[in-house]
Parts: sequence; C-alpha cells; structure tokens
Amino acid sequence: MRRVDSETKRARGTERADRVSVVPRLQTVAALPCPDWLEADGRECWRRVTAAMAARGDLAPLYSIELEGLCFWYERFHGLRRRLAAAEDPADKALSIRVAEANREVHARTAKLGLNPTDAGKVAIPPGATEQDEELTRLLGFDPNRAH
Repeated sequence: MRRVDSETKRARGTERADRVSVVPRLQTVAALPCPDWLEADGRECWRRVTAAMAARGDLAPLYSIELEGLCFWYERFHGLRRRLAAAEDPADKALSIRVAEANREVHARTAKLGLNPTDAGKVAIPPGATEQDEELTRLLGFDPNRAH
C-alpha cells in the first residue's frame, strides 16, 4: 500500500496533529574534511559520498559519524574482497562470512543516509542539481518532482 502524503491527509481531514513529525532543518555545508585515519578506499568513498550529498544540499556536519562508519565499512569490504580473490582457497568460509558482514554494514549505512534505491525516495533531491544526480535519479527510478 502506498503512503498517503501530508497534503492529501490535510485535504481529507485525516491528518493527526499528534502524528506530525517536525524534522529540524540541519545546517548544511559544502564539504566535510575527510578523517585522517581512513585509507585509500575509505577516502575515495568519503570524497564521492560527500560530493553527492553536498550537490543535493543535504551534507551536514551531524552526518560525519555516519559517514565515517560508511567509509570504514566500505574500505573494509573492498579490502576483504581483495583478500578473498587472492586467497589460495576462494571458498574460504570464514573470509566469505567476513565479506558478507562488511557488505551488510555498508548497505545499512547507505540506507541511513538515503543513498540506496530503497531509501532514495526519503531524500529530497532537487531536480537538476547535478548531472550525476539526474543520472542517479533515473537509475533509481526516483522522480524528484513527485510528492513523497
């Protein structure tokens, strides 16, 4: 069942004041400094994610901790995948489990930041913010002009 937007609820008279959540508008920034402790894969993830979030206008210092977690698990996932590819036994069960765990952590953190297809609709991307955002919205099937 599709969620009914707030405007429709107000028009129907079914919006409940006790259920309206007030989401504070966070102070956004153009860039956040990358933590020194991240390695190459993590720094690349930080650069790409913060650039995308800044382009759509929702990069806030409050997200630093979540971004650090995402980048840490991203670098760990790619490091473990390289180890698994170079392993003598490509079916190494213990290493495969660690790769799967890192993959789950990356996906969980992208969801918290609205960076995966499931959660993209929860993030308001201004139409035409950047060419990358336009491409991303087409790939995810997300229409930024539609009310969510």
